[in-house]
Amino acid sequence: IVAEDRGRVNVLYEELLAGQVDRYDISYRIVDGHGAIRWIRDTGTVSNADGAGRVILGIVEDSTDLHKSEHTPRQRLEWFGMLTDQSPTVLWTTDRKLRFTSSAGEGLKIIGLKPNQAIGISLFEYFQTQDHEYEPIKCHLQALQGHETEYELAWASRIYRSRLRPFRDATGTVIGVIGAAFDIT
Repeated sequence: IVAEDRGRVNVLYEELLAGQVDRYDISYRIVDGHGAIRWIRDTGTVSNADGAGRVILGIVEDSTDLHKSEHTPRQRLEWFGMLTDQSPTVLWTTDRKLRFTSSAGEGLKIIGLKPNQAIGISLFEYFQTQDHEYEPIKCHLQALQGHETEYELAWASRIYRSRLRPFRDATGTVIGVIGAAFDIT
């Protein structure tokens, strides 16, 4: 058992021997004969055997592949976070009322924002207009109707090309807009 996991495994086995636990399910890492780390899942029950002491019935299985598959989405999420944080773009989502629900990307620094700083602010407030024909607003409204749109905008001494798509939930209902702006200056 690897050193980082040994303490909690020892505590469990002490509790088993002391009769404090009658069921267990624990995962820990070992080093196999080739020096590779393997994940082990150890489950079982404890019962008294008619004066013969305690009997442990359990299953020990190699769960390395399962553990890897469970961590793959987390690793992808971390990778995606690094990608968006370092990408020279601005990425955002809005709700159906065109309020920002997220924003990310290194491009935010250029326009003086931090990630997610604009959450809750409407596009009307952000662009300081109520004009539904103002190109960014107009294109967001079209995306809410299910259309993909693009526009170019001069902003903060730069020129951006923005691409918008409907943001859909698991049922396909449009719940907002997903946007990406690329600096084309």
